[in-house]
Amino acid sequence: MRITAQLIDAKSGQHIWAEKYDRELKAIFEIQDEITKKIVTSMRLTLTEGEQARLFEKQTKNLDVYLKLAQLLSLSREGTKESIMRYGEVAQEIIDIEPDNPVGYRHMGWYHR
Repeated sequence: MRITAQLIDAKSGQHIWAEKYDRELKAIFEIQDEITKKIVTSMRLTLTEGEQARLFEKQTKNLDVYLKLAQLLSLSREGTKESIMRYGEVAQEIIDIEPDNPVGYRHMGWYHR
């Protein structure tokens, strides 16, 4: 199976990212997660500090945790009482998903600080 994905800036028409995936059909869900992760990373590189997005990708291979880490970044910038409370909830969700990964505990420590 071959999948081609492109990310184009709708306002400028500028090409942001493209990738081709040649995979066996049996790995369709893994390919879906991989493509989603690449697109989110590309959008993060364009919309926020790119280095933060690259660091997120190195912290986990689990797509759910990766997306929650991106959510934590957004929540940390809001600075409201609600966003701080949600930050702690999301950090706990990461711990629940990957209890052996220290990243959730690190963010829970920042929440309690």
